[in-house]
Formats: sequence, C-alpha cells, structure tokens
Amino acid sequence: MRDPKRTGQLVDVYRLREEQAEAAVSTAGQRVEHEQQRQHALEQYLAEYAGAGPQAGALSAGALANRCAFVAKLADACRHQSSVVEQQQAGLSREFTKLQQRQTEHRRMEHLHASACDHREQDRRRQEQCAQDEAAMTQWLLSAG
Repeated sequence: MRDPKRTGQLVDVYRLREEQAEAAVSTAGQRVEHEQQRQHALEQYLAEYAGAGPQAGALSAGALANRCAFVAKLADACRHQSSVVEQQQAGLSREFTKLQQRQTEHRRMEHLHASACDHREQDRRRQEQCAQDEAAMTQWLLSAG
C-alpha cells in the first residue's frame, strides 16, 4: 500500500479506534472505582453493624436470630460485591489490552503512512531527476550537433 492519501485516511481511522479504546478504558476504570466504593461501603457497614453487638439481654431470641440472619446476608452481599469488583477489574483488563492493540495498530499504520510518503517523495525526485537528465541530454545533443 503506497498511496499516501489512502494510508493517511487509514491513520485517521486507526487514531479514532485508539481514541474509542481509550474512552472504553476510562469508562471501565470508572465502573471499577464505583463498584469498589460500593464494596467498601458494604464492608464498612458490616463492620459497624457486626461490631456494635447487641446490648446484653436487650434482644429477645427472635430479634437476635433476625440480627444474625441480617449480618449473614450482609456478609453474603459483601462477598457478592467482591466478585462484582473482580468482574469489573477483568473487564478493565480486557479493555486495556484492546487499547494496547489499538495503539500498536495505530503506530504501525503511522509507520506505513510515513513509508508511503517517503516512497512518493523518492518517486517524485526520481521523475524530476529523469526530466533534468533528459533536458541536459537534449541540450548537450543540440550543442554538440
């Protein structure tokens, strides 16, 4: 592919793909941060609630059973949120890998475009040189003959 116009268009396409991948990484990073905040809030609530403990003799057996069930459900919610965070981090990792691929593709296309521009410039110089050589040969033939 030696057409600089075409490679220039492809550089633009690959740059846009890279920008889209950057946006996807940013969005995935925000999701991870949001889910981590939710996890932290749940863990903090669990620690506060479980740490408060019932007042000695203040709770009936039924209320104590309800409290224990609530703490267990809250612990389950913390474990679930932990898996959500892990999933979001895996998604971020995938998006980052895609970004790296897009960056590599963009760099390669920029290199190809620069090469195409260099080839075009070399062809232009070669044509100019041929035209100058032909003009010089014609001038020499006219002056010699």
